[in-house]
Order: sequence, then structure tokens, then C-alpha cells
Amino acid sequence: MFPSQRCAWIPPNCVHAARSVGGAAGSMLFLSPALCRGLPREPRLLSSSELLFAIVNRVLAWSPSELICQSQKRVLAVLRDEIQRPEEQLLRLAIPKHERLAKVARALLENVADDRALDEWAKSAGMSRRTFMRAFSTEMQMPFGRWRQQARLFAALERLAQHQPVTDVAITVGYDSVSAFIAMFRATLGTTPGQYFGSG
Repeated sequence: MFPSQRCAWIPPNCVHAARSVGGAAGSMLFLSPALCRGLPREPRLLSSSELLFAIVNRVLAWSPSELICQSQKRVLAVLRDEIQRPEEQLLRLAIPKHERLAKVARALLENVADDRALDEWAKSAGMSRRTFMRAFSTEMQMPFGRWRQQARLFAALERLAQHQPVTDVAITVGYDSVSAFIAMFRATLGTTPGQYFGSG
């Protein structure tokens, strides 16, 4: 998930695809594989700062037909430092590789509001509750409940980007009250939905 007003890093030779929800505009910098040596090997959402945006704008103003000078190399060195900083937020939702766990994950993604209890999800995976919990936590590095919350957050972010009302979004993704949804949103992303999308 790559929200607005953020920067993301995709390493060289990383097969990827993109899809936009709502309007989209932005810029991309392509760095040579040599310049990318030592940088993260996995895609990440960067800790977006005014410095990072300023560097990107500076690089975009360079003439692509001219060789890079020493001062520009120093700017690129700072850009590398910014790319290596810790991620701002972990906005990823991996799918389990284990076939039975993946079946549950896909079913939940088809309907994030599905409020089946843990025992029912374990049964649909053909596992005991304990085995399901252990297998899911081991593979995904988070409990099933946390993964489900992330899935709901992703679904909510897509709907909010389309300017759907917060109340409607909260109910659609499975929350009984708007206040509970906003509390989850704030706890995860550090702000309210309105502030996150620049309207609050």
C-alpha cells in the first residue's frame, strides 16, 4: 500500500505491478543498479521527510543528457541514506504460502467484514484452533487477529481514497461503530482518516 504524500522504494529487478485507486499523480526516479548496491532488497515505504521530497525534486530538475558532477553525487549519497532509513509504516499484507492458511486469507480478503470467530476460521482450514493460531503466527510473524485488522485497514484505505464517507467505510469493513474504526486507524497510522487524507 502506497498512500498519497509518501515515497516508496522498489529495488532493481523486482517484478511488480501497480494499480491506482482514485486519482494518482507523482514522480519516479530510476537509479542505476550500481547506485543501488547495498540498498534494501525488498520494496518498502520510506520515512517521507521534507528532505527526501526536496532531494527528489532536485534530481528531477537535472538534465538527463549531462553527466553527473561531484555535487550531484553528494546529493545522491544523501538520497541513498534516506532510502536506508527505517520504514515509516509497514503497509504490507502478505498472503500465507501454506495452502490451507492461504485459503482462509483469500476468503477474508473477499469479505473483510466476515466476523467469523477464530474457531470457525481454524475449522475452515481443517485445523484445530491451537494449530491454526501457531501456524499462522509462525508464517506471518503476527497473530491472525492482527492480520485480519490489517486486511480491514487496507480495504478501508482503498474506500477512503475514493472519498467514501468514514461511517460507510467503517461498517463495510466490519466495524460495529465509527469510533472503534477511528481508534484502530489512529492506533495503526497515528492519525484520523480525515487527517491522513488531508481533509481533517
